Amino acid sequence: MLQPTFYNQQTVDRLKKQGKDAEHYVIDSIKGHMGGVIDTHLFSEKLEEFLS
Repeated sequence: MLQPTFYNQQTVDRLKKQGKDAEHYVIDSIKGHMGGVIDTHLFSEKLEEFLS
């Protein structure tokens, strides 16, 4: 883990307080920071939803 997800959620909360559209999505990967590159199947539906 690069950083605790708690900090990411704090950032999302601050953005929302400013009226921004933000979301925090955690993927369950054993591959650490490379999970976002290697385990794309874990978040493909969420990404498709975002791009639609």
